[in-house]
Amino acid sequence: MGRFRDAAVTLLCSLLGLAFTPFLRRRAVPDTPLILVLKPCCLGDVLMATAALGALRRAYPSAKITVATAPWARPALHGNPDIDDVLPFPEADGMGRFAALRGFARNIKARGFDVALVLDRSPLVSMVPLWSGIPIRAGLDSAGRGFSLTHKVEVKQLRHEARLYLDVVEALGVTSVSPSLTYAVAAEDAAWAENILPLDRTWVAVHPGGGVNPGSTLTGKRWPAGRFSEVVGRLLDAGHNIVLVGGIDDRPLIEDVNAKVRVSEVGRIMDLAGSTSFGQLAAVLKRCALFLGNDTGPMHLAVAVGTPVVAVFGPSKPQMYGPFSSTADVVYHGEQCEGCAFRGGLAERCVHQYRCMDAATVDEVWAAVTGMLDVPRERREANRPAATREPAPEA
Repeated sequence: MGRFRDAAVTLLCSLLGLAFTPFLRRRAVPDTPLILVLKPCCLGDVLMATAALGALRRAYPSAKITVATAPWARPALHGNPDIDDVLPFPEADGMGRFAALRGFARNIKARGFDVALVLDRSPLVSMVPLWSGIPIRAGLDSAGRGFSLTHKVEVKQLRHEARLYLDVVEALGVTSVSPSLTYAVAAEDAAWAENILPLDRTWVAVHPGGGVNPGSTLTGKRWPAGRFSEVVGRLLDAGHNIVLVGGIDDRPLIEDVNAKVRVSEVGRIMDLAGSTSFGQLAAVLKRCALFLGNDTGPMHLAVAVGTPVVAVFGPSKPQMYGPFSSTADVVYHGEQCEGCAFRGGLAERCVHQYRCMDAATVDEVWAAVTGMLDVPRERREANRPAATREPAPEA
């Protein structure tokens, strides 16, 4: 049913593209533009968009940049120095989504935006700037779904999401230099993390969970908790200390990891799963020498605060969703598998029982971990953004 629906949407968008093309024209971006960025979902995806937001700010330092995102993804932008405002993006699904997006478009029309960037593949989301009367509309054109855009970025091959978002900015004539993900840790969150994680020890953050977002559950992205336990044991034997992180939904996995590890020294494993705010989690990750986990929002958060990453990937593709960092390593065994080609490697049901995740061994993950821990401190520090920020008022 999903494939049939996708084919029907592609055909309809292709026909609409033929109808729209004669009426699309490009205009020059004003010197001080009002810019709207549409990025509805999700925490990790919004973090991946921060590289594009940084490029946009550098190109238009006097612009007012507003981001529209789902309320539950908003924490990824808190305190971001490259934006001026955040709007709640409507969360309606199904038949109510068209009406919700039309209503959203009417509400923002009075703001008089000059430019819109659509960092989403949905044809309905791409229509919002048109309905709002925004003259310059740049965005992703996947299988013709960006038919209403004036500046289209075709999505034809595997390309990292952060790079695709940068392509949208570059479609406006902007050149991005040394792009990186950004999350500005608040001063109070940094102080909180400093109190609980003394830097006279080496801390490694371990996140065995993930794969759960509002509207989607992809637990097949999780490497077996028992194997995480084995790596944690080796880290402890090597003299490192562990911070277990995650959300409330990850508690059973965290408890499973804890149950399989026997530690004689009190305080060498700290369990923070489900007990931190997003900002506190960022501060904790920033103090760690390494993040080890699956394809999750916290993985991208670790990248955004400059912490080296080792990620176990599958069935999602690291070419699209991997850590956007020069100090990261990925363990992935999905190269020969065609079962998850649908929806960019995020099929809800795997015909091969997620064998790509089962194929990742403890020894190869351990090799990646030790290799990343051996990265010289100078290289790690060069990859870190500015240390802290003062708390910014909520927009």
